[in-house]
Order: sequence, then C-alpha cells, then structure tokens
Amino acid sequence: MYVHICVGVGFEHRKYHRDCSLLHHNSRVIAGTRLLSNYNVSIPFDVRWPVKV
Repeated sequence: MYVHICVGVGFEHRKYHRDCSLLHHNSRVIAGTRLLSNYNVSIPFDVRWPVKV
C-alpha cells in the first residue's frame, strides 16, 4: 500500500520525492521498496497515467 501512495504521486518527480521521504521516515520498508517503485513509476505508470487521462 505504501508503494501505491508513492506511485500515485509519482506523476510528478518532485512530489514523488517529498511523499516518499515522509513515508521513508515512517517505515524503513520504503527504503527497499523505493528502488522498485522508482522502476515501476519510470516505465508502466508513466505510460498508464496519460492513458487514463
């Protein structure tokens, strides 16, 4: 679920870093998930966002 929150805001790289930073403080799991989330946001979500819009 944490990953989805980061990805949801991942539409903007600037906001993505801010949201992930807050989550990172709350959960250390984000540290490992952050790398995976970064790749997921780069390819699939980048293409899915405009498609839905």
